[in-house]
Amino acid sequence: MKRICAPALVLACLTVPAAGQEWTVLRNAHTFIGRLLTIEVDVDAPGSLLVARGDAGRIVVVTRARRGIGESGLTGRADDLLTLTAIADSVEFLVYVPVDVRTTVRLPDGGFPALVSDAGGVTYRWRARRRG
Repeated sequence: MKRICAPALVLACLTVPAAGQEWTVLRNAHTFIGRLLTIEVDVDAPGSLLVARGDAGRIVVVTRARRGIGESGLTGRADDLLTLTAIADSVEFLVYVPVDVRTTVRLPDGGFPALVSDAGGVTYRWRARRRG
């Protein structure tokens, strides 16, 4: 009977993707009391962003990344910049913004559409960013 090296076995298990782990879902909540918000999507992968209206004083971000991971962070001088990022094959972001907040979106392909403060939702899509 041959001996199997334990580190090699662990490495082999880690490099084989499990079928149930193809998508990673992460949910973050950020306290927000401002009136203006910029959402910046900083990813190389193709994806989509759905911005919908949510509860006052709170931003909720749900990230769904295929074969990777995504994250969000609230920064800026007045905590008015929400950065969405991911390292994945593709990514989907769902962001709930308070109803009374005016929101601007910066997409990876250079688009700068503005979102009017209303009760509806808006979906943005982009293609993979070329590296070069």
